[in-house]
Amino acid sequence: WNTVYIHDGKIHHTISSNDGFSWDTDTIISGSVSGITSTSNPTLVEDDNGTLQVVFASAGNGIYHTRKTINGSWSTPTKIYNSSGTSYPTLITNHDTGHVVFVRYESGGGMIAGPGGYYKVYYGIFNIASSSSLNIRKQIYSSSVSTVTATSLTQFPNRQLHVAWSRSNEIYHSS
Repeated sequence: WNTVYIHDGKIHHTISSNDGFSWDTDTIISGSVSGITSTSNPTLVEDDNGTLQVVFASAGNGIYHTRKTINGSWSTPTKIYNSSGTSYPTLITNHDTGHVVFVRYESGGGMIAGPGGYYKVYYGIFNIASSSSLNIRKQIYSSSVSTVTATSLTQFPNRQLHVAWSRSNEIYHSS
């Protein structure tokens, strides 16, 4: 069992080999990236090769990726998307492709919606082996009224992607 979590402004990873009865000493995986908050929302997945992959946001200033091969160490986090107002990234992988959904607040500054500001949900892909830049493929949703507070992404066996996000105590879906 692997898990990632936020503590004291850093992202930690730990492992349990006995179904969660005890956990190894944790490792900080966010490196020198600062500004880790609850909206950083680290997402951990294991790819087809057994490599652990994590994406997270930092202080609303971009999306980062780090990975750990079997018996390896965590890579230095690489910024795969450079933009202010980012939060709540989530990740799935297939083969060498990382699929990411995240929230971006645009216009007005800060993470609080104001006149002319929009919370947008985006979908993009990147090469997980090289931590290439995130290629935005689609804007899924936009709202100037309410804050988007979480995202989720899954892929069905037929390779269809499904996205869910929360807004105003409601859950929305797109595929």
